[in-house]
Amino acid sequence: MNIRYCIEFSKSGPARFLGHLDLQALFERLLRRAGLPLSYTQGFHQRVKIQFEEALPLGWSSDCERVWVELLTAYPAESISKQLRSHCPEGIGILRAYAWAGKPKLAQVKFFQVSFSTPFCRTPQEGFSIQLISTQGSAPSLKKVLKNLLGTSLPENLEVRRLTLEQYA
Repeated sequence: MNIRYCIEFSKSGPARFLGHLDLQALFERLLRRAGLPLSYTQGFHQRVKIQFEEALPLGWSSDCERVWVELLTAYPAESISKQLRSHCPEGIGILRAYAWAGKPKLAQVKFFQVSFSTPFCRTPQEGFSIQLISTQGSAPSLKKVLKNLLGTSLPENLEVRRLTLEQYA
């Protein structure tokens, strides 16, 4: 019987420039290096049973991302976190791991912090910082909101960070 675990992680620094497929490959390598009893799909080309919540645009960082992984046997959640942390590259931080019953569910509410500079402020830290709340299905994508708010093209020094995920569906 396969057991599903949810792994929460952060993505910042140089890791924010990893694309979604690269991040998926990175996690598959991390899980194999950690020596976890992974569950694989059936068929000719087997893959690790892994599912990410959603892809972040390239260059955006996050304080809380989630990935679900299926293991063949029960495994202590603390051991999963500890083993993954020992193999993580710079910019990827394992926050926690825990057993998850049922299918993965998306967060309904997401909090973002957007920072950017202006001609009067040289860095995003000196410039403006706004917090946006995005709800699942009821709002346009954050990129569309930012384009409408800041103009047709986004500033080159735009920094976007997902702060938290809450209220699971």
